[in-house]
Amino acid sequence: MEIRKLNALRGIAAIIVMISHFSNATNLWGGALGKGGGQFGVMLFFILSGFLMSLLYANKAFTLPQVYRYAVARFARVVPLFLVVVLVSFLLMKLNVTGVLYNIDSTSELLAHLLMLSGESVLWTIPAEIQFYVIFVGLWLLFSRSPKQLLYTLLVTFMLLFYIGYARPIGDVFGMKVDVSIVQSLPYFIVGTLLGHLYHYIDHFKPYQSHGVLLLLLVVPLLFPQVYQALSQQTHDLWQDTGIWLVMTLIFFAITFLLPDSNPVMSNRVGDFLGKISYSMYLLHMPVLWQIEKLGINSHALAFVLFMSAAIFVAWLSYLVIEAPAREGLRRLLAPKPNSQSLAGSKVS
Repeated sequence: MEIRKLNALRGIAAIIVMISHFSNATNLWGGALGKGGGQFGVMLFFILSGFLMSLLYANKAFTLPQVYRYAVARFARVVPLFLVVVLVSFLLMKLNVTGVLYNIDSTSELLAHLLMLSGESVLWTIPAEIQFYVIFVGLWLLFSRSPKQLLYTLLVTFMLLFYIGYARPIGDVFGMKVDVSIVQSLPYFIVGTLLGHLYHYIDHFKPYQSHGVLLLLLVVPLLFPQVYQALSQQTHDLWQDTGIWLVMTLIFFAITFLLPDSNPVMSNRVGDFLGKISYSMYLLHMPVLWQIEKLGINSHALAFVLFMSAAIFVAWLSYLVIEAPAREGLRRLLAPKPNSQSLAGSKVS
């Protein structure tokens, strides 16, 4: 099932992150669009991830072959490019080539990334994503046994997370940095899974759909920390603020449920393209930005155009050379063998 407008939303999420980091690097408009603004793009990514996992898998039978196919699909989608970026970053640092990729310069840092314990710079989101994929298997099992039991479990989880203030424990284990970012991210993943289940009833929402709903995306820049503080004279801690979670949930709900699928802004070839390369855009835009900074361009407008153009081009190459071939190759390599099909009815208990 393809929901075309979500391709564009994925691309928009990546662009939000990119604009925020560009603002940080160049002090564009006094850095008003930076200083944490990119987190809103990450929040959209997390909600979207939970939504798609629920929509694609929750209603399938919870069997060993199905869980295996799920694991292969998720691994092939996320891990190859991440591994390439991490390993090349480590190799370059060992060769004393700095400022090209990420600062992963010790064996302990390398292991922390490979074991999905933490991530340098924007890479922190990938361990959180992988950890959610593991958690989702448990949610899938609960849903297959009793949707009511799953609902109660999620409600209790929300209350516990609220009680501990969506803490993000960070520590050190055997010299490796451990960043349990899934704790602060989980509310976004979970609400995505709930909305994914709700999407099976999309026909009930179609009478209320309107193209004007798209304007709600304009709310996102108003929530950027510097903009919000200027408008309200208050500050907020993004991941600990339940109000932020609610607003982002409502925006995602509105775009997904209340915006017509035929919306020309969100359902077009440009949106499809940006959605397709969004993962590479996210992982590789920072190295591109560092190279643009070295050029010393005085014009923010010119620097921004060069940055966006170069980041999109690099992401496109990454998708063609690494992402797509690795994903398809791994899926073929790890696909269940014919003699394993007899397990198709094997229930996981």
